[in-house]
Amino acid sequence: MLFSNREKPIDYGDLEDSIRKTCLKLGLEDVDGFVTKCIQLYETTVVRHGLMLVGPTGSGKTRVRQSHCNCFFEGRASA
Repeated sequence: MLFSNREKPIDYGDLEDSIRKTCLKLGLEDVDGFVTKCIQLYETTVVRHGLMLVGPTGSGKTRVRQSHCNCFFEGRASA
């Protein structure tokens, strides 16, 4: 079973909780789609040295970035 065809789902429990708390602190609703975008940004930063957030005006780029940064800085402060 070295190369199993089944992928185990990744548990983002602590990260998701932190993102949701950060959203509420920023006055945002913790909508599932927004939380998913924040997790996708996290996954991208894990495998890339640099990245750009692109999309139409009002699509949430700035808020995703702010939530992502605040989530990790607050996590570091409490550790």
